[in-house]
Amino acid sequence: MTISFPQEGIGTAAEGIALIKGAKNPALGKKLIDWATSPPMQGLFAKYKINFVPAHPDVALEPGLAAVLKGAKIFAIDADYGPAYAGLGEAYWRGFDEFNRGDDWVQKATESCQKALAESSGLAEAHSCLGYVYNSTGQYSKAVDEFQYALALDRYSADSLKGLANSYEKQGNLSGAETAYREAIALVTKIDHHADRASIATEYARKLRARGETEKAYDMLELARGGMRKS
Repeated sequence: MTISFPQEGIGTAAEGIALIKGAKNPALGKKLIDWATSPPMQGLFAKYKINFVPAHPDVALEPGLAAVLKGAKIFAIDADYGPAYAGLGEAYWRGFDEFNRGDDWVQKATESCQKALAESSGLAEAHSCLGYVYNSTGQYSKAVDEFQYALALDRYSADSLKGLANSYEKQGNLSGAETAYREAIALVTKIDHHADRASIATEYARKLRARGETEKAYDMLELARGGMRKS
């Protein structure tokens, strides 16, 4: 795995805050938003040298940050907003799949994922996004195709491997599912994401135990704890 860094420059991101529709305490939420966007709060950035640009027009930049930004060239990281649409599609999908939202959320997820592909055709996240949607709607062959496209573009995506494993499992391709799960576990282990390894291994162990494959399930649980039982 290779990580590349530019020789100069810094990354930027916009921070957002919003009141959730249907929230239990909208009045308290509004108070938090009013405080977060107020001059006294935003003035803390400069006081404590936090490199955030205030959103409030009456709040001055911290002098050191102002000097850095003076005359700086700003380059758009994603001029086409492809990853943003992919993220939005995944959010709609999770709302449907995990929080029992209506079928209109599936449609919104599909549209957002397709918009991501239209904006950035070589975007792995967009293919994964569609794979999630197809998995949730019983279109497992299409899901397999999308996850395979995603992995061809980004072979270091543990989420795509997990999605592929789920698709294979739904199709009855248990050997393919096991291979994909093990590849996902090997990947996150290689990059020292031990919590992800435990999560993936435990998820697969539950499925193995449900199928009565207790020996393999035990091995997966041992792997989740950081070891591997010898056969």
